[in-house]
Parts: sequence; C-alpha cells; structure tokens
Amino acid sequence: MKLTVSHTNVPTREMLDGIAQGWPTLLANLKSYLETGTTLPSEVWQMQNGTELAATES
Repeated sequence: MKLTVSHTNVPTREMLDGIAQGWPTLLANLKSYLETGTTLPSEVWQMQNGTELAATES
C-alpha cells in the first residue's frame, strides 16, 4: 500500500514546514493503531528534520 500526501496553495513556507512536520507523527500513530489497537505514547516521540521520528530518553 502507498499513501501520498501533497499540499498545494499553502501561503508561506513556514506554514508548509509546520504541516509537513506533523505528518510523520500522525502516520506512525495510525500505523501503530491499525496494527496493535493502540497509539504511540506522545511524550516519548519528537520530530527531527520534519521527516523522521526518534525515541528520546525520558
């Protein structure tokens, strides 16, 4: 399965960057929910470079 997300007519680059940073988290949580029935704990994930999720130490 392949999912492509694209945004058009976004007013500023800053807004596009903000939108793009949210997608990896949303999609990782959706994948986790579909596979296990639970989402990822939000406090242990942070965005890096707007494209990757990385676990952080609590």
